[in-house]
Amino acid sequence: MSNFVLNSDTASVDARERINNTVNTTQRVIELLRKFAKSVERIRNLQKGSLGDNVSRSAFFDIDKPFRDWLLGLRPSSDIDQAIGSWYEQLRTVVIGKAQEIVNNSSMRDFTVSEDTKNLPQQFNMFIAKVNKEIEIHQ
Repeated sequence: MSNFVLNSDTASVDARERINNTVNTTQRVIELLRKFAKSVERIRNLQKGSLGDNVSRSAFFDIDKPFRDWLLGLRPSSDIDQAIGSWYEQLRTVVIGKAQEIVNNSSMRDFTVSEDTKNLPQQFNMFIAKVNKEIEIHQ
């Protein structure tokens, strides 16, 4: 984390709290991606955990460096609202891109509806709505 911002005597408690909330929101958004992938596992009748774990691990890997760069770029004089908004746009792009990769590799089975499971397009739309809501709540 950016020690300059988080440990600075001049950094406001509010800014530190908002950065910590951003970290937590980032983790929740990745968890939404994992849950989306797990729903695809059910649709495709895959071994439980394989797709969800792989996709979330890949997403964490993809956001690691951009997130660290974002943190290192924060300064006490930074506009925290703008900085958080910028990070959330990057995060949204990564997780929706990961979900889109799953959709792009779909088969006809993914579009059928069973009695207890929504089909892939429905799951994808619900995922996007949940990501947007999670990010909107914390901006």
